[in-house]
Amino acid sequence: KDYADYIEAKKSIFLHQKPDAKLVLNADDELVRGFAAEAPSNAVYFSLKDPVENGYFLQEKALWRAEDGKKEKVLDASSIAIPGIHNVANFLAAFCATDAFVTQETREYIAENFHGVEHRLEIVRRLHGVTYINDSIGTSPTRTIAGLHALDRRPLIILGGYDKHLAFDGLGEEVCKYAKAAFITGATAEKIHAAVTSAPSYDAEKLPVVLEPDFTACVQKAFRAAEEGDIVLLSPACAAFDAFKNFEERGRTFKKMVMELSE
Repeated sequence: KDYADYIEAKKSIFLHQKPDAKLVLNADDELVRGFAAEAPSNAVYFSLKDPVENGYFLQEKALWRAEDGKKEKVLDASSIAIPGIHNVANFLAAFCATDAFVTQETREYIAENFHGVEHRLEIVRRLHGVTYINDSIGTSPTRTIAGLHALDRRPLIILGGYDKHLAFDGLGEEVCKYAKAAFITGATAEKIHAAVTSAPSYDAEKLPVVLEPDFTACVQKAFRAAEEGDIVLLSPACAAFDAFKNFEERGRTFKKMVMELSE
């Protein structure tokens, strides 16, 4: 019925645990942190902000394990292959959950080799110093903005697709702030182009914007523009139905094009 009812429903996840069970809580969320007082199980915590007494936390660009206040370094955050601070939090939570079951060697291996779920900021390939990322599941402006914020440098972003009649104003400003170049395609091409070029931060000299209605041609133009050290990111901010059956087909088309690039 309301947010309070939602919270009570979520508590069912842990209220019926047994005393020897484990509850993993986000220490950075005051509400979630407070669940420990009601839990019959053993609470452990993860945090991106501060050390915890028991659990895992981020400090000085490294992930640490804590037990009864004693800490030991697990790995450097830079060794995590999948991009984004939210994925560092995901690793901290996963380490909490699996602490008694996996080895340090396994933690290191997964951090270095797991590249994410298909179509979700999925690293497809690195070729000639260029990293190609498939975020085809970015079917709304908010998802694409989150993807832009997750990367460690400004990408050449490929945008556009089926028109769900969402507003692109906020996206346009974020593209101006966080992208190196924008390649815009699909049924929403004109709308997104207008949102980017009319954004308060838009500077034609700093942000090249390419309008190309055809998806394949647009992607090829992004490929040709990329230089060593660049990221080419497919994160359309739109559904795929204007040209594809779904976002999976769009993402796999992009991946096929990437894998066919010449060595």
